[in-house]
Amino acid sequence: MKKKNLIFAIIIVLVVLVLVVVLMINTKTSEKTIEQSGQPNGQDLVTDNNSGEQTPLKFNTNEVVPTDLSIAPGLEGAPKQEVFEENKIPSGVIKIEISNQGFKPKEFKVQSGKKVSLALVGTDNNSHTMIFQRASLAGLTIPISSGESKAINFIAPESGSYIFQDGASDKINGTMIVE
Repeated sequence: MKKKNLIFAIIIVLVVLVLVVVLMINTKTSEKTIEQSGQPNGQDLVTDNNSGEQTPLKFNTNEVVPTDLSIAPGLEGAPKQEVFEENKIPSGVIKIEISNQGFKPKEFKVQSGKKVSLALVGTDNNSHTMIFQRASLAGLTIPISSGESKAINFIAPESGSYIFQDGASDKINGTMIVE
């Protein structure tokens, strides 16, 4: 029985690692700068530093967000993620820093059924992935490259404690408390 459990655990770990690798490969990030637009609606602009093209900032803490958090990032219907410079993260966004030392803060609280805006900020020279242990929260998986910051909007799930970890190390973890 113990051998079966060990094999099952190894398979789960391998599946998670493959998912993380696929997400890291499929996540394209270009050099972008976010700037205040001065437009009457207050919408910021994103400038692609490679092409010079300016587009409205896609990440909007007021936008309607999907409620099915089980859809993996990159698939249709999954919560959208936006790359930011750390000092350009919009106000009202919960900021979680990640490094090989762990998540900071290690715990945060949100209200069930309420919109949450969360940013993951890499503070070292390594890639990291924030992964929730529950499959129902697969859509909240956030992969970041060295020094990168990404934000995501979602509707908080039902009340409870939700453990998340760094895809590179199950020893680096934290908790989202939903009240």
